[in-house]
Amino acid sequence: METEVYSVREINETIRLTLQARFPRPVWVCGEIKGCRIRANPNEHIYLSLVDRDEAAWQSSDILAEIRVNIWRSVRRKIFDRIRESSVPFELQDGVRVKFLVKPDFYVKGGSVSLTALDIDPTYTLGQLAANKERILRELAAMGLLHRNEQLNLVSVPLDIGLITSEGSAAWHDFLEELKRWGFRFTIRFVPARMQGKETEREVCAAISTLSREEVDVIAIVRGGGSRSDLSWFDNLAIGKAIARCPIPVITGIGHEIDESVADVVAWRSFKTPTATAQFLGERVATFLMEFDQAWERIIQETNRRIERERQTLALTRQRLLRGAREKILRRKSALSEAIRLVPTRSMRLVHRSRSSLDEVRGRIRASIRLRLAEAIRKIELTPVLRAVRLHIERARGSLDMAGERIRGRDPAQILARGYALLEERGGGVITSIRQLSPAQHIRVRLTDGAFTAAVQDIEPTANTPAEARGEKQVPLPKGV
Repeated sequence: METEVYSVREINETIRLTLQARFPRPVWVCGEIKGCRIRANPNEHIYLSLVDRDEAAWQSSDILAEIRVNIWRSVRRKIFDRIRESSVPFELQDGVRVKFLVKPDFYVKGGSVSLTALDIDPTYTLGQLAANKERILRELAAMGLLHRNEQLNLVSVPLDIGLITSEGSAAWHDFLEELKRWGFRFTIRFVPARMQGKETEREVCAAISTLSREEVDVIAIVRGGGSRSDLSWFDNLAIGKAIARCPIPVITGIGHEIDESVADVVAWRSFKTPTATAQFLGERVATFLMEFDQAWERIIQETNRRIERERQTLALTRQRLLRGAREKILRRKSALSEAIRLVPTRSMRLVHRSRSSLDEVRGRIRASIRLRLAEAIRKIELTPVLRAVRLHIERARGSLDMAGERIRGRDPAQILARGYALLEERGGGVITSIRQLSPAQHIRVRLTDGAFTAAVQDIEPTANTPAEARGEKQVPLPKGV
């Protein structure tokens, strides 16, 4: 029997016809997006792949199957409108699971199978994102990590802040500008990390690990706004565990107005925007200072009231003693006058005796008055309440003086008043190294009572080792921070 021979085209045509016969109508297909590149031009086609991964291992990188998907420009707007009109819009990007209505096709000339997208079901993607988030939250709850970071104590004056975000991003600028607006001497330890993409998990976890070993009061993770699918990078088990196990309170400003991510749930506190996150820190410091002033005012008022009460008690005691002494002297004088009147004819000896008795009585009265006054004054001076008040005042004054010195020591104006100057570029950046200077460059010099512009003439480097040689990365802050 002779073997039948086909041409390549005949084979490919047969495959195409077989595929069309097997799928005469469009079908729904689900998968994870891979290799998606969307250009801003709405008249361009979109090409991507859908893949199935190993379901046994969550977030597995093992691809079990893959197929190309074509979104022609004729249906591109329809698909984008569907996504935009959904309850929570998202973006078509790598890692997002979607459900397309497709028509299978076989390209005869190239010999490849592809799917032509006709429509999309946004509810499927949103359900997948929600299910993934709920699964992670249940897993964290089972490990006892859901509220672990929330139970940490945040200091009343969080001036040393660890910041995790993308360097130079809008979130970076908004956070630092808001801190600057409060005028407090915040110290920022910045560790950069990607806020979306496949490197987000690794870089954010590494940044949290780095800052957890630093002497910071709080760690802030902030990023700008985005779609629901952008937020899904923080619906991540590894990031959730890193935040929950961090020994330092972690606050988040992920920048999504509707939903909260897993990172938001396990954090010490979450906010909608980077600006709101920085505002919380500024308000916490301001609240402490206000309560501090109010407590000091209450101490002064209570001390003054107690001193006034003791002064009034002392005055009343003195008045009672003087009144009693005067009454006793008057009674003695009256008795003496009556005796003199009744015995005018007694002998001179009796008169002398009476006078001696009177002098003795007067002496005893004076001595008695002095003793009673001294005893009353001694009792008042040794009153336990007064001693406690004085001790409390002395301790409070010492504590308040020390706290005041620490706060005043961090005031930039105090540093300038000691003879230091702040150098700024014409664009407003702070100059911290001679590497930022060049001859004839104009710079702005700020002193305690004003500022002036100067021109650089000579640049003389010192023998000090540059900070870069020690492997440290210093991030210049906007002026005043």
